[in-house]
Amino acid sequence: MRVSKVISKKDLMILFNEIYLSKKRWFDVKFPFYDVNLFSCDIGAYEIRNIITRNEFEKVKREHNPENDFLQNDLPRFSDLRDCFLSSTFLPFSNFTAVKERLMELAKTIKSPGGRSKPLYLALDTNLVYFKFFSRYFPLDSTDGDLRVTAVDFRIALSDIVREEIDTNIKYKYRSSNLKKMREAFGHAQIVDEFINASARKTRMAKSAQNEIKLLFAQLEAERAESGNFPKDKEERDRLIAKSYSNFEKDRNGEVLLLTADEDMAYHAKNAGLLQETLIIPHNIGSKGKIEPISLVNLIFDCALTFGVVRLGGVGVTIFGEWKGKSFDDYTREHLKIWLENDSRIKKEFERDIGIANAIDEIG
Repeated sequence: MRVSKVISKKDLMILFNEIYLSKKRWFDVKFPFYDVNLFSCDIGAYEIRNIITRNEFEKVKREHNPENDFLQNDLPRFSDLRDCFLSSTFLPFSNFTAVKERLMELAKTIKSPGGRSKPLYLALDTNLVYFKFFSRYFPLDSTDGDLRVTAVDFRIALSDIVREEIDTNIKYKYRSSNLKKMREAFGHAQIVDEFINASARKTRMAKSAQNEIKLLFAQLEAERAESGNFPKDKEERDRLIAKSYSNFEKDRNGEVLLLTADEDMAYHAKNAGLLQETLIIPHNIGSKGKIEPISLVNLIFDCALTFGVVRLGGVGVTIFGEWKGKSFDDYTREHLKIWLENDSRIKKEFERDIGIANAIDEIG
């Protein structure tokens, strides 16, 4: 009999440990609606291999293209998979080393007596909130290990328009007509049923980004850069984001360094008189590479959230990033839902160890 459980993101480490102990060294991460392997993981060596290429992904996407405008826009693209690898830090920004070095040099000047005449603020564009830049890419460590820079070493500013851009995407849900088309196009009726009245892709990602905003204000004490109106046109919003940071800079008698992954935003920042760093997004992912355990947790979590559901082939586990009845608290606590199939080789052990972990959490 299938077991269904809601777990936390950190419980994925228990799942990986059970897979390793079962002597099942490999598992494939699959997107069931496309019936395709996205990548494979060697849990013994913590290595990612066999990453699907852009051409392979787009080919299978064209083969599974339902006649429904909403679903055509909602179904994940290769860029969504690439972004999961980016936010997990397995795939770094192409120029991340250079950006990291600049940030570390700036941190040195902040800490040194008389190093800066004005306070320095790091400001974020919307895309870097989605990439969870501060929670995932910090702390920054020097190559020789002599210096560590944490996010709290910087003052942070966040434009109201950035927050509003994310918030306005929390509005898309699956209708019964969408789910009917999904069943017709993909089968997997039981999986599709988990998406009844559930959040669509853009909304899932926006809700998750709210956790990064919470971290910025609650833990890193970010300051608001007020912006006024919220234009419908994206380019106009980008100009106003830059302007809001320019006004903030004047109000605080400080300096603002705008971090973005958008080349056009870099021009707006320059025209507004701001310092800026543009993080370059790689075109492709690559085929394999070592991965840190925490990055693997984040990668599986981000894939489940972005794709809605993924399967771990060979171990009888399905992981949902979205499901009917998923609550605000589930998003805030970064919960996932998993199915353990009756023939899963780790079902008994995982249920036991999750129970032990939950009991310890309650005591603690």
